[in-house]
Amino acid sequence: MWAVVEQDVTDGFLRRYPLEDGHLAAATGVFDLVSQTPLRSLDTLHLAVARAIGTQVLATADRVMAAAALSLGLEVVRFD
Repeated sequence: MWAVVEQDVTDGFLRRYPLEDGHLAAATGVFDLVSQTPLRSLDTLHLAVARAIGTQVLATADRVMAAAALSLGLEVVRFD
């Protein structure tokens, strides 16, 4: 599985971003913004980083994360 992720990075389909201390604080803010959505902590961190780097589209197979992303104003691409 990791080889597939690495290939997606090499092909430019995925990008890596460093985790910064501010992202952890921002994740708390995401929890507050989507308090009606039962997000897991790593999903909130993922959404906080996505917002911080200016992501406009989020791809996910997780319906809960998709709902939270939509409520944050992100476009969502679902896959199964």
